[in-house]
Amino acid sequence: MNSAAIEFLRQLDPSPDATFNIETFTDLPKGVPKPKPDRLCSRYANLSLEKVTAMIPDLERLNKAGAAIYFAVNQCNGQRSKANIVRVRGVHADMDGVSESALKLVR
Repeated sequence: MNSAAIEFLRQLDPSPDATFNIETFTDLPKGVPKPKPDRLCSRYANLSLEKVTAMIPDLERLNKAGAAIYFAVNQCNGQRSKANIVRVRGVHADMDGVSESALKLVR
C-alpha cells in the first residue's frame, strides 16, 4: 500500500533506520470533554515504516470512528516526550497573534 501518509513519512525521514511514533484519541471540538476511558486512545512507539504501512487500514478505521491520528515529527526512543527525542527532524513555532515587531526578531 502506498498511501499519502506513508509517502509523507518517507519524505520526512528517508533513512532506513527511521522510526515513528503514532498516537490516536477521540477528536472532539475544543472545550468538549473527552470520554473516559477514551476507547480510541492508543500510543504506538518506535514503528518502522513497514509497521506503519501495515497499520494504515487500522488507522483509517479509527479515523472513520472519530479518532484523531497524530505522529511525532522528531524521532523518539520510546513514547513521545521531550526527554525521549533522539533526533530532530523538524521544528515548529506557532506564530499566531505574534506582533510584527516580534516576528522581525525571529527573521
